[in-house]
Amino acid sequence: MIPPRLHRQCFRLATCLLLSLLLAAPPAPAQTFFLPLEAGDGVLLPDRGTKPFLASARLHPTLGFGQRNALRIGLTGAVAYVNPEVSVQGGGRLWLRVHEVTALGRFPVAEVALAAEALWGTKQRNPVGGALIFGVGRLAQFTLRGGYDLEQEAPYLGVALGTDLSFLLGTRPPPPSQNDLSPRFIGYQNALYVNARQRASASLFENADALIQAIQQLDRAALLRQPTLDTAKRFLEAQGLGTLATQIDDVLENAEQNARGEGLAIPTDQPLPWLLDTFHEAWIVAVELAEN
Repeated sequence: MIPPRLHRQCFRLATCLLLSLLLAAPPAPAQTFFLPLEAGDGVLLPDRGTKPFLASARLHPTLGFGQRNALRIGLTGAVAYVNPEVSVQGGGRLWLRVHEVTALGRFPVAEVALAAEALWGTKQRNPVGGALIFGVGRLAQFTLRGGYDLEQEAPYLGVALGTDLSFLLGTRPPPPSQNDLSPRFIGYQNALYVNARQRASASLFENADALIQAIQQLDRAALLRQPTLDTAKRFLEAQGLGTLATQIDDVLENAEQNARGEGLAIPTDQPLPWLLDTFHEAWIVAVELAEN
């Protein structure tokens, strides 16, 4: 049996490593800020005696990484009622999407995720555990939670309902500068263009010569003939534009978020050539700006 003191030391080391990863993560355009808030209840299950009732409110400021923010690293603050005491707790959280349901083959509408959480708090509380999360976009999340309180040496179970405050608050992106606007595009299409151009410009800053040459040699007509988004990505990779191919999903998601923040209508029917032409225009303008 591992001594409780060693449990606590391992927990604190793991939490410090998680916080270090979050604080050291370099800012990147692909990162998205999330602010889930949840309220729930449950029960502590000690070996002997009564089974105290649990209730808590948790706030999880989080950064998303990877394709469609599939990995999220964040902090957790909680106020927990463990009958008959109130505990203030804090720590870290890892969140990983394991399944996503999309509409029209691309628009995410629901997801299933796993999370690992490690907290310590007042009143000798040190809960560490995991969660299974069912989400409907950012609007609503249902969480099944379980774990072990290292200080109380007892397992716990709970459920919670939550929402993402960053979505409900409707955080508006900064207005695009005049250099970002395209005379060809309006509304949502311009939001897509702006995001694609900004991401391409950031990539050109890191690897200008090779990327500029590949964009200039790209056959626009061949790109627009691609039958699916996946084949378009593979086509771009074959042309030496893998960097841009990996940005497409994030650009589409960020453009939709920006459009919603600006109150712009998002067309449900977006022909693939229409999307690819917008990307191509953004990449060409990014090259022109980089060369000036």
